[in-house]
Amino acid sequence: MTSISTARPLALAVLFAAGCAGLASAEDVTIPDGELPPPAQAEPQKPKPCVTDQTGFWTHKGVHTFKVALANSCERRQRCIVNVYLVTSRGPQQHRATLTLAKASRGKAAQRDYAIRTPENGGSAQVSRTCKAV
Repeated sequence: MTSISTARPLALAVLFAAGCAGLASAEDVTIPDGELPPPAQAEPQKPKPCVTDQTGFWTHKGVHTFKVALANSCERRQRCIVNVYLVTSRGPQQHRATLTLAKASRGKAAQRDYAIRTPENGGSAQVSRTCKAV
């Protein structure tokens, strides 16, 4: 009984030591004199999205709303489909809208807001949008 109870921990210790030795040898990298390590591959930069958004609950002159503000930063018109699911303490609401944004050089026309009237200021919101150049 004693030899079996000590054999298990001993076997685990041997396996652990062997695993650590394998990791140490995998990390040990030697570089010959005068050579530099190969440069790390830089990830290609992702293109900047054309449409940005800001969302939130707002109160203006006693009227509670949830607002989705879209802005176009590209030189092509964008058509966006916005889906909003709001949950307040008075229940859920589901909304969908299509907004067309002018190209960025048109200034204020490249920005659009979609406001949804809510029974109270606050709650949780799930927002998704899909934009395509038109």
